[in-house]
Amino acid sequence: MFLYSDMSARDLLQRRVTGPKGETSWVVTPLVTAAVEGHLAILDGLQRLSPRTYNALSRLLEDRELVLFDGTRYLPPARYDALLKKTKGGVSAMDAKGIFRIHPGFRVLALGTPPGPRTGVNWVASEVQHMFDFHEVPSLLSVEQGGSHPDDVRWLMGPDAHHTAALCKFSGVTIQRAKQEGIQTCSIPPLSLRQLLRVSKRVAKYPADVNYCVRQGILTDLLPHEQRMEAFELMKSCGIPSEKHRSLPTRVYVTDREVTVGETTVLRHFPKRHELVPDIEFVDIPTQLVVMESMLRDLDLGEHLLLIGNQGVGKNKLCDRVLQLLRWEREYTQLHRDTTVSQITIQPSLQNGVMIWEDSPLVRAMTHGRVLVIDEMDKAPPEVICVLKGLLEDGEILLADGRRFVSEKSNLYSHEGYHKVHPLFRVIALANRPGYPFMGNDCYAEVGDVFACHVVGNPDPSSELVLLGAVAPKVQKNVLRKVVTAFSELRDLSDKGDITYPYSTREAVAVARHLNAHPRDGVAGALSNVIGFDAYDAEMLEILKGIFDKNGLAFTSAGGLSAASSALAADVPLRSLASVMQIFYETDGTLIVPFDLDSTESAIPYTIRNPTTFDLTSARGKVFSEEVSGFDSSASSVSIHPGVAPSVVHVLSHDKYATTITSYNVSTNMKTEVVFPPTSTRPWVASLPLTATVLMYHPDEKKLVKMIDKGASGLQVAACVDFEAPNVWKADGFNEQGVLYTDKEVFVIDPVGMKVAVHGLPWQMGQAHVVSSDRIQIQRGNEDTQYHLVFLENGRKSLLVVGGSHSGYSVAGEVYSALDEKEDKDDKLKLKPPKVPPVDSMTPLLPSELCVQPAMAAGRSAHAVRLGSDVGVILTSITEGTKCESWSQEILCYPSRTTAPPPPTAWLHKPAVLASAHPACDRGTATLELTNLREGTSRRIPLGSRPGTSWDIGMEPTPLPIQVVELGDGRVGVLLADGQVRVLEVRPDVLARDEREWSKKKATAKKRAGSSQDDAAQREPADDENEDSQEQEGRGKGVGRGE
Repeated sequence: MFLYSDMSARDLLQRRVTGPKGETSWVVTPLVTAAVEGHLAILDGLQRLSPRTYNALSRLLEDRELVLFDGTRYLPPARYDALLKKTKGGVSAMDAKGIFRIHPGFRVLALGTPPGPRTGVNWVASEVQHMFDFHEVPSLLSVEQGGSHPDDVRWLMGPDAHHTAALCKFSGVTIQRAKQEGIQTCSIPPLSLRQLLRVSKRVAKYPADVNYCVRQGILTDLLPHEQRMEAFELMKSCGIPSEKHRSLPTRVYVTDREVTVGETTVLRHFPKRHELVPDIEFVDIPTQLVVMESMLRDLDLGEHLLLIGNQGVGKNKLCDRVLQLLRWEREYTQLHRDTTVSQITIQPSLQNGVMIWEDSPLVRAMTHGRVLVIDEMDKAPPEVICVLKGLLEDGEILLADGRRFVSEKSNLYSHEGYHKVHPLFRVIALANRPGYPFMGNDCYAEVGDVFACHVVGNPDPSSELVLLGAVAPKVQKNVLRKVVTAFSELRDLSDKGDITYPYSTREAVAVARHLNAHPRDGVAGALSNVIGFDAYDAEMLEILKGIFDKNGLAFTSAGGLSAASSALAADVPLRSLASVMQIFYETDGTLIVPFDLDSTESAIPYTIRNPTTFDLTSARGKVFSEEVSGFDSSASSVSIHPGVAPSVVHVLSHDKYATTITSYNVSTNMKTEVVFPPTSTRPWVASLPLTATVLMYHPDEKKLVKMIDKGASGLQVAACVDFEAPNVWKADGFNEQGVLYTDKEVFVIDPVGMKVAVHGLPWQMGQAHVVSSDRIQIQRGNEDTQYHLVFLENGRKSLLVVGGSHSGYSVAGEVYSALDEKEDKDDKLKLKPPKVPPVDSMTPLLPSELCVQPAMAAGRSAHAVRLGSDVGVILTSITEGTKCESWSQEILCYPSRTTAPPPPTAWLHKPAVLASAHPACDRGTATLELTNLREGTSRRIPLGSRPGTSWDIGMEPTPLPIQVVELGDGRVGVLLADGQVRVLEVRPDVLARDEREWSKKKATAKKRAGSSQDDAAQREPADDENEDSQEQEGRGKGVGRGE
């Protein structure tokens, strides 16, 4: 019987069990069975019993007499025989009375460890000493150390064992040192006989693993540096060969029948319940593949595993990955400080008025041949987890319901009446290193030698960089490399004892994931989630600040841990250019002569509301970023337009109540509104900043309204004419004239005289865009192979339409994958970007539209383009001296990593970048992407949840962006679907200036806060002294407290 601390006298002698129908009965334990049948009862773990349970053994062992809980009596042979002579009916009558005879051959062999630090108390008390004869069992290895019986241990290790002499010598030395120094204070943990036999079994099949197995057995990777070096020297002096260098495994090869990691191939299982097989995302990095290969070897040898290491090094991930590769069903249990033996094995419960026993994950794993994963084993009391020792080492376990499971290790495996443990049953235990800071128990000292131990540490820097790159693909490699280096230095300080907490891979992955999901927070914001607890330790905080500052990671410690830092988006290199389309235009064109519409002056009801203030929220609080401010416009807003004044933006909104153009001045926080009648269809606005004019077409009223932009004073209605344009789908500005597009007509509006010229096209338009002061590009209907250039002739008098067609070819999918940061071995997949001429005065763009730029110097030009979800350039060649002869274009795109619909796009003239507002993905954050085609870089700026809030608090994704526009002062305005308007600064020189000013303000505020606290602290003692002096003075004058 295996004994444990929670075992009571009832568990030791007689148990109450429940039948299938709920009936209960008493069942004697193996100890009582051995007493009746005259067997030898082995009690393993006598030191674990409580003193009260010892008394139950006293009468049985000393008097050979026992009374059980159901009234049954067991008598010594002499008394039973005397009573039998006086009883009529013989033995059957005695049995009917519940009186039984204890066999004279009954003996008890108890096993226990000597009293000492590991047992906690001196269990060899007076009530135990007189029950047994004590014998000390010497270690075979200590005998081997003296050289008396070398063949005994070698016989146990087997004929195929390698390095037996060196292993026996090393184990004997470590055990001898443990006796001299004490098991709790010895510098090198001893290698027990059980561990030695396991190492020899592993080395017999894998001879090169001798050094690795010994290091894992004594946990060298968890020892302090000096003790680790001492252990290596001792291994070398005992003749254990050093580990041979071999290349680390880098890949896992899986077939339907087997899995290969490194040089180890193991057969896979065919599970019956696939839902019990782990299915996780795992990054195969070399450091962890080494541990996985060793785990596969031990599992193949039939061993149970113990993964021990610091928190956050990936023990659970490694375990689940191995089981996933092997397709091995898993049972899971997590232990804690209040775990009991019944929770590990079997628990009673009441169902429908009947008490039944529920199998624990351990019992289910034993029955069905699954792997039991025991998580946080170090948290459970050591006396509880000792139950596993009898099962795993001796192959037997007795449950509370009377069932007894035996494995192939037990001599009872072939006997009837016992439940057999499935041969595929395994246990993988996970534990943290004992002691501070994880505050776990030393489970390794109690049951460690029944497991094949594997110390799991943090991956090496190169492996960790691969891992962080996989979990944070949007973060720049140089930033991740700094994170890896900083955490590596922190772990070195932990090994030296300078800091207590060993910062693990889990913290590094958390920082990388935070940067990937919330780049606006910056490194300081990401680190605050990981090391916030250390902010309360000023000395520790200074160490952390020094490490992170040394590695170029922004980190502040004003008033503790603060996230006040710069979080500007970083530039990322674009993928290589790939040619995707060519357009060839015809040499002749069709001249379309317009006819003028009669514009009759009329009136439209409108209201100009008095200027009012609006809430403008600053976005630069704790974090400095590109986003400057934001405000809420109407939820029915449909478009935004730049004003003449640099800080004014016009917002068009319409609903069933009114059509409104609101002018927001972000400098003065004032707004003015011009309100028109409502319209059932969308109104259209064209902004002409150079002429300080805003044109609006009102579909229901059939009016064309001209408004003068007065700058900070808002808009003033100047003229209104009758005008009808059916099915308008777009408005734009063209040569400082307004342009409206319908299905087959182009309306050119002269804002001076409010004259409208109509150009009728012979085919239906699909897309159209103004690409220069005298040129429009039109796509014919849905025929994506027909493009036309429309030239404005003689002012607004006529349009020259030049027909064109393109031959396009899609880039193959494998080429897209090769255009990543990684190099590809196939030279055919390497596409080098062409030499693009300087990009000057690029034109604005809209989604899914191709725009062209007029010929510049030497008939060669380059301009931006958005083709679907891709961004690129168009190289244009024109024969010098002609407008439409020998005109050809080649489109080269930077392939996008996404297949999302084309986002709202605009060309920003002042910073010379292409701006695209991408929607949020999966409750994420919408972003403003800036593509610099001249430098071949891209920058994504998160738009956040709402201005002025913490950017990672938003529970809902950012609303859909619907328009991007360049404001008059060079900043960018983004209109979101819910009416929010975000104002951003993207010019590098202005950002650098603003950041310097912002940092100065923060530093000044910090100094003022610190001086205020110092002044308050100095005033308090002075106030106390004044009170004391006044009190003494009052007492002297007879007005003290007593009077």
